[in-house]
Amino acid sequence: METHSPLGASGAVRWMTCAGSVSLSRGVKEDEWLADDTYSSVGTVAHSLAAECLITGEEPWTRIGSKGDNSEVIIDKDMADAVQVYLSAINSCGPGTRTWIEYGFHCPSLHDLFYGTVDFARLDEAARVLEVNDYKHGAGIAVDVQGNPQCMYYACGILEANDLWGAVDVVRLGIIQPRGFHYDGPMRYWSITTILLRRWLDDVLIPAMRKALNSDETKS
Repeated sequence: METHSPLGASGAVRWMTCAGSVSLSRGVKEDEWLADDTYSSVGTVAHSLAAECLITGEEPWTRIGSKGDNSEVIIDKDMADAVQVYLSAINSCGPGTRTWIEYGFHCPSLHDLFYGTVDFARLDEAARVLEVNDYKHGAGIAVDVQGNPQCMYYACGILEANDLWGAVDVVRLGIIQPRGFHYDGPMRYWSITTILLRRWLDDVLIPAMRKALNSDETKS
């Protein structure tokens, strides 16, 4: 599989709206232009730092001045402060019976190209609630959480890959974006029942994936 699915969650807003964008972008080597993209590199390092801190319990500020793994990007105070907001948001929600950190999933039972990586997810088995959080390091565009197709895609991936559709009643989606101004604040949450999420998956997402794979239709 490619590193990034052409029908992945991060591009869902685009290809669900403009199906032809998938075929029109074939042949573009994403990894090559991403390697020179400073914003993308900084975001990658911030995500790696967050994951390391979640796994080890290390504080982000202890890494200030060091380079990110396999990167020339220097971790600075701005990055450490942003990652700390993300960690605090996760820790404030309490423990879970199962957790996933930078979890890669592939769900060929839904679609061959249904794969991606979830930043953080936590299952409360007793409450039958799955929490899925997406960290946004970017400051340019504030992202809404309600009805967010990227977060909903991730939730479907967790549920399908771990056979949890029958074990969860509610999915709580969160976007943590410390550096982007939003009137709802840096931590934004929205909940949906698994019944409605499954309906969206079957009636909206999967048909959109099939269309995007075979369509040249564009939206002006």
